[in-house]
Amino acid sequence: MQNFHFLDQLIFGYFNQDADIINDGEDTIEGIVRLFKKSSPGWMLKDLIEEIDDFISAYGDDVEGEFKNKYNFDFPPELWETTAHQFLMTVRHLCSEQ
Repeated sequence: MQNFHFLDQLIFGYFNQDADIINDGEDTIEGIVRLFKKSSPGWMLKDLIEEIDDFISAYGDDVEGEFKNKYNFDFPPELWETTAHQFLMTVRHLCSEQ
């Protein structure tokens, strides 16, 4: 299994079961990712984008299943009214914004 260090950091650190308590009142995916961006240097955001691309490339048609296996305890996408792929693409888009 590949290592997705920065994706892990985002999900385990910001989208965990205490997300509603620790994220300065942010309660949307977009708001939480922007909060993450504030504390992350540009190189880290670039590496996160690469990890997202690698995750999608590595798991192809099973992105949903692999995401669920790895992150479902901390981030079940359906509770956020999204899919794993949509979530990853949203994070990718937000991290690429200047």
